[in-house]
Amino acid sequence: MEPSLSKAQRLRLPETLDLTFAGLLAASLLALRGRELVVEADGVRRVGAPCLQVIASACATWNVDAVSFRIVQPSNEFNETVSLLGINLGPQTHNEATS
Repeated sequence: MEPSLSKAQRLRLPETLDLTFAGLLAASLLALRGRELVVEADGVRRVGAPCLQVIASACATWNVDAVSFRIVQPSNEFNETVSLLGINLGPQTHNEATS
């Protein structure tokens, strides 16, 4: 059974995911640990490796915790950077609408 997106917590990623945002992103994700989470990545235009490492770590953590973690509507820039860096976010990335 697919987890309900309506009862999940939501985290909207900013346009720029650079080194200066990595610590804040990690803290935000840590505060949401244990809850179903939908990460909205449609507005992302620049992505740095440190933030993608934080997101990949969160994917793994939520997987170990057996809690739903989904990245929805990733922008082309987000997907291209993930691919370029060879980071595996597993099945958590979805291109469907968030509503």
